[in-house]
Amino acid sequence: MFQGKSFHFLYREDKGEISQSLWWAGTWPLAGLLLVLSLIWLMIAPDPLHASHSHVLSTQMQSILQLLTYFYLLIYGIVAMLIAISHTFLSMKRLRALRQPTGLGGLLPFTVLVVSAVNWLQPRMSDEMPLWTLWLADGTLAAVILFIIYDLGIKSDKMAGR
Repeated sequence: MFQGKSFHFLYREDKGEISQSLWWAGTWPLAGLLLVLSLIWLMIAPDPLHASHSHVLSTQMQSILQLLTYFYLLIYGIVAMLIAISHTFLSMKRLRALRQPTGLGGLLPFTVLVVSAVNWLQPRMSDEMPLWTLWLADGTLAAVILFIIYDLGIKSDKMAGR
């Protein structure tokens, strides 16, 4: 799958160069894992803007469920940061192969983190932060994703001037 490249080389160091196909092969597992973990979080996340359903569950059961929910959030946050770091290293190798600035390797993870913060903050500050800020943030993230996919996953080495 990784054409003889080790897990350590792909995800834990920024040295070296990789091909377009190896970048895709390394990106899919990271994206898939993050997608699954994010969908789980969206299903179990508490809604802070609406009243809880305390009449349905006992107080003790609610406390246990809240504890488990926030424990999952802690694990989710740690794994998401490790995925962001791994993708940064993977992208830096691809950018190096394309003779582009390796600093762009952190653009996607950084944008995801900022946009996630905006999406978390806006419902809590809707009077001070208009809804269009969400649209702007989400549009920026979509543009960055499309740029990264094109630049690292579609554009050939020949097009990059290699």
